[in-house]
This record gives sequence, structure tokens and C-alpha cells, in this order.
Amino acid sequence: MQVCRPIIINAIPDDLADRADLADRSIVVELPAMDEDKQRGEDEFWGSFKEANPRILGTLLDGVAGAIAGADRVDLSGYGRFRMPDFAKFAEAGCCALGFEEGEFLSALSTNSERAMRLAFKQDVVAQAIKLLIDLNPEGWRGNTKPLLDALRKAVAKAKQNHLLEHKTWPKTDTWLGRQLRRAVPILRKTCNIEIEFGLDLRQTGEGDKDGFEIRKR
Repeated sequence: MQVCRPIIINAIPDDLADRADLADRSIVVELPAMDEDKQRGEDEFWGSFKEANPRILGTLLDGVAGAIAGADRVDLSGYGRFRMPDFAKFAEAGCCALGFEEGEFLSALSTNSERAMRLAFKQDVVAQAIKLLIDLNPEGWRGNTKPLLDALRKAVAKAKQNHLLEHKTWPKTDTWLGRQLRRAVPILRKTCNIEIEFGLDLRQTGEGDKDGFEIRKR
């Protein structure tokens, strides 16, 4: 059995995973504030945990056994694209073994991923600008990074969203735009249904060079 060790990141802000590559691999959980009557000291907590430990371990092992036995039979179609499909299959099979409804975990994971991406979208000025550009050009946009940077500035100004241009992460050059553009791909796909196709040769149409790209609604 091969294991990838998960990482738990604990913090107050709900936009901790504001980068798409992290958000797309995260399960974001907001814990409710604890009521006063439920607060316990450390000795009391560990005493209760020690008593429940065998049941917790037994349940986890039942889930692992079910995941190993059933992961290969899990069908991900209809739930969108998962960044970690093997994890999704394994966890879904494990949850089914513990009594959850079929597809219950996958639905929750898909909803959580979309929410995390919406948070990432709010932090990504390039993704927001591209959405404004496509709103103005529903037929799509083709070209290279240099004319795109100018087109994004105009779209932002027309939408009166000039605070995006003043943000510290706004690309100052087309080179930086190219880097941020690829980072925005999963955000745009999941939050705005916008795809970016790279590596297009636009020399014959006069729209750009051999390293062009197309931005369009799916």
C-alpha cells in the first residue's frame, strides 16, 4: 500500500488557500465556534479520547479496508475534474464502506473544490480581468500575451474595476502575465467555465505568432 501523507494547515482566514494549485488540492473546512458548555480541559479530553480510541481505530480500519477493496470500482464521471482522482476514488470507496450513500463524498468533494476555487478567484486579479474580457467578448479572444495585457487593461477600465490594476500582483509586463495566465487556468475553468488553449500557431491568421493561445467559454 502506497501512502501520500496529507498536510493539515490551520489558520483563521478562510482564504488561506488562495493559490489555485493549493486550493485545487485542498479540502477547506470551517469549524464552528465552540459553545462554552462544550469546552473541556486537556486531561478530560485525553481521558475521553483514550476511552474512544479503540472504536475510532476500528472504524478507520474498516474504512481503509473498504477503500482498498472498492476504489477501482468508483466511477468519477459526472462530478467534474478532480485534481487528485486516485484520492477521490479511495475516499469515496472508504466512505461507502462506513455507511455513507454512494456518491455522497464525491458530491461533497466537488462542492468543496468549487468553493475553494471561488476563494482563489477573489485573490487572482488576472483571472478576474480575463472574466471581464470574455464578458465583453463572448465569442472569445485569440492572440499573445503582449496584446492580451493591453486588452485586459481596457476591459478592467471599461468595467470600472481599476482597483485590479492597482493591486500589487497585477502583471507589469507581458512576461509576468504569461506566468500568471497558466496559474489562472484551473480557477477560470471551475469558477467561470472559461478555457485557455495554449500553443496555437496564429501566424497564418495574423492574430499572433506561433506561441498564441485562445480564451473562450466552454
